[in-house]
Amino acid sequence: MSRPLQLLLSLLMALTAWQSIAAEPSAQTQQVGRWQVHYSAIPSSFLSPSITRQYQIERSRYNGIITLTVLDAKGVAQSVALNAEATNLTGTRRELAFREIKEGPAIYYLAEIPYRNEDTWRIKVALLDQGVAHELQFMHTFYVD
Repeated sequence: MSRPLQLLLSLLMALTAWQSIAAEPSAQTQQVGRWQVHYSAIPSSFLSPSITRQYQIERSRYNGIITLTVLDAKGVAQSVALNAEATNLTGTRRELAFREIKEGPAIYYLAEIPYRNEDTWRIKVALLDQGVAHELQFMHTFYVD
């Protein structure tokens, strides 16, 4: 099985499992400027050990993964410049270091975020499009499994 397909299947299985136990949706889409951005937030423990090793992700019940995929109007994955931060409800702020992953035509971004049980994070991502910043914002609550 190819790497992109293996990662996609692992993420889809994790998202399906997470959606069944979480009160809020795990995978969402927003129109941001001229792009459609797909994003999700899941515990890293939902990914298989082989996937976390392959992508150098810390697999822990206290470590979350935020994923982004940016598509143009034709549905083609885009490589974009972005800056991101997360703030929890107590005011703790963290810069998110997204890594761009390219596998064939697939382009996606991964960032890790530590959390505690029922930790809610406000995530803000500025996507730069020809010098203009467009902002994606969402909130996610992580639960320790």
